[in-house]
Amino acid sequence: MARINVIGQSGTGKSYYAGKLLEKAVPEFDLAVHFDIEDEEIGLSDANHDPIYQTLSVDPDLAEQLNWMKVVANHRKIRVVPEGMTVDEMRELYAVLCGVVMRLCEKVVPEWTAFVSCDEAHNMVTQTAFDQRVERMVTGGRKHGVECLHITQRPQLLHTTVISQADRRIYFGVSDDNDLSKINAQSGFNADILQDLPSRVAVVENKSTGEFRIVVADPSQEQHVPGHLRERFDVVVDDDDRKRPHYSGDDGIADAHLPV
Repeated sequence: MARINVIGQSGTGKSYYAGKLLEKAVPEFDLAVHFDIEDEEIGLSDANHDPIYQTLSVDPDLAEQLNWMKVVANHRKIRVVPEGMTVDEMRELYAVLCGVVMRLCEKVVPEWTAFVSCDEAHNMVTQTAFDQRVERMVTGGRKHGVECLHITQRPQLLHTTVISQADRRIYFGVSDDNDLSKINAQSGFNADILQDLPSRVAVVENKSTGEFRIVVADPSQEQHVPGHLRERFDVVVDDDDRKRPHYSGDDGIADAHLPV
């Protein structure tokens, strides 16, 4: 892993799968920061499920008071949950965290490795708001042992550099024409096929090798992969389930009682 995007509209399983990647990757790093705007990955901090992060809920005042260099260096692996913050305040906090991680791995303890991840990344790293500290991590973090993961349901809004620099792109279902157009400009395949993906099934693209695979994150969905996609891509079933619970706003309680 180096630079990864997980892309897919709400309800397609992108957050579930991203959490599975975090479970596997984070223990291998010295430092890890997950910027969790919606507090969806609380399960990764659950004391009853071998937590991989400590949770730090932050309001605007606390964000200003904390010495983030000490927080990250002392706690090593934290899940930062913004509370009562404006979008601009959250963008600044995410940029501060990226800058701190880069400085720690580049200057303070060069032998350290780090993994920075951000959910709802289209709100934090947009075409018109791309902080230079985030840009430096995305474009230059790799040589300092800093890897990153950006999760988004609106690739149209995500800064092009974040997509173009990604070594791995994981695409779940997408149907919006503007989002498909943005993906088509960066991917090596016709993004229109993403409209045909069932839930919890993704196309994984390796930018370096030009290879593609279909990954079935939920084995029960394998039978729903359309034949024309099977003919074009190798299909890999990921039998590993998440070890820690995922709490998502995608699955409404009332939905189960509706006819369609």
